[in-house]
Amino acid sequence: MNIQQVRNIVTFYLLRMLKSDNIPTHITRDVMEFDKSRGAYCGKIYNKYDIIKHIHQAERVTQINSVPQNSRCMVDHKIIPTDNAGVQLIVHIDSKIKHLIVQKKYQHILYNYFRIRHFPELCMEKIQKWFVNESWFFPNVFKSNVLLKSLLQSNFCDMIHTEINEIF
Repeated sequence: MNIQQVRNIVTFYLLRMLKSDNIPTHITRDVMEFDKSRGAYCGKIYNKYDIIKHIHQAERVTQINSVPQNSRCMVDHKIIPTDNAGVQLIVHIDSKIKHLIVQKKYQHILYNYFRIRHFPELCMEKIQKWFVNESWFFPNVFKSNVLLKSLLQSNFCDMIHTEINEIF
């Protein structure tokens, strides 16, 4: 994925946040292509690991960087040798909590799956935080073109591009 496609994706999500009905076709096309890539990635991982179904449905995941002694990994079903060789994931699904224990070697796979599965929400959350942290920004004051220009002229798209490339 090149930087221009990422700029188009970021543009799409900002315009969506602003409830714009006027999204250019080329931007929508790049988002659709990215969504296909996200779907292919998620499908590949989903079919490989049974535990992913919990991450797939998750609204939020909290990580604890240790496990109880003699814990068994829920991916490969092996005993985790030490308390710091695994992580606990507290997965929030529909107001319920699911407790998962995995070896650290699977942590990155599960984390990336969650990030790409929930990319639209996470990206829009980052956009919102970016604006809130800008000293010049006041809600409902600026037009969408001013907001978009400021966002695209920053390093925000580079950051998102790097994140996407880390996953794919």
